Amino acid sequence: MRGWAFLLVPLLPLPLAEKEGPPAPATSLAPSWIWEGAWIPYQGHLRVRTQRAGEEPEELVASVKLTYLGLGPAGGDGTQGNQKTVLLRSSESSGEKDLAVSEAVSLLALPGGEVRPLCPLEDRAARVSPLTFKHLPLWIFPPLADFRPPQGKRPTRLHVLFPEPREVLANYRIEEGGLHLKIEALPGQTLTLLQDGVESPFHLTSLKQAYRLSRPPEAPDRALLLHFESSLEGRFPQADGAVDLIRAEVKLSRIDAEWQYRLEEGRWNELRAQARELEEIERTLFSSLDPDAGESRAAAFGKEHPGGPLTRFAAGLALQAEAVRPIAQERRLYGKPAPDFTLRDLSGKEVTLSRILPGKITLLSFWSVG
Repeated sequence: MRGWAFLLVPLLPLPLAEKEGPPAPATSLAPSWIWEGAWIPYQGHLRVRTQRAGEEPEELVASVKLTYLGLGPAGGDGTQGNQKTVLLRSSESSGEKDLAVSEAVSLLALPGGEVRPLCPLEDRAARVSPLTFKHLPLWIFPPLADFRPPQGKRPTRLHVLFPEPREVLANYRIEEGGLHLKIEALPGQTLTLLQDGVESPFHLTSLKQAYRLSRPPEAPDRALLLHFESSLEGRFPQADGAVDLIRAEVKLSRIDAEWQYRLEEGRWNELRAQARELEEIERTLFSSLDPDAGESRAAAFGKEHPGGPLTRFAAGLALQAEAVRPIAQERRLYGKPAPDFTLRDLSGKEVTLSRILPGKITLLSFWSVG
């Protein structure tokens, strides 16, 4: 299947308690989606349908799970109020289009509803795990700086077929006493998106997102996301005149709708330490591009925490080491002279690379004529 991309991701049940544990963050960050010590799990499904002209449609249906683990203030990043979060996500599907992914992604959550990955995403999204990053969103929370945004039409940044948000013109609508937020992009907009590694125009037919929120009596200045839905329709025109039609939907609900669930203090300290180890594995793989060290760290994590709530996600990162290896080898060649060679051209004349354009970047194209 080609040309898809969209939302979602994972979890594991964990004993929770609403007593003890780290304090909730200051009220100045409302709505503060992921507070320190929070373990917030969601589950639901993803459905993606694509069709090229003259071909049978293809459909992927997957069950998805995701959990956000709040690690507290980031510190040292120069922006007050940023919170570190580890996203644990997984998906499974059955049938011909099998999809089985478990992965951890370190995020920096900003007060206004934006999110930034701590490790580079380009290789990871486009080359290492494209299926994951096109279909499972990094962030499902509404893009609000205030729990009660102004209603009506305004530009907003939404996730459309790729992890980095794109700005679209959308209508905001609040229903059910301010607890149901709906965002609907105006149809007919054209966005530039990556498809098969190439920037292509994407004609947006429909994009709707709905959030069901809770405003707990004990914390009226905060919001809790209970349910998230997103639906997308659009098309990628192709150079050969064909059109990729895409329809995607995702629905996620919080597994436990209780408001103030936080991890018990002893459990939280243990989980926070493990989450920091996961961050280091991720950093070793995707920032340092050191697949051997990343694989070794993940194996050590599995031995130290057998059957732990984060072990499967460390193993999921380790599985990407082989995909990182060629990227790392490629990076090591950047800025270095190519190995010299001498070959004959089509007229039989000998050509030596170092003598063509010494010290200049040269594009080489090889093809078979026999």
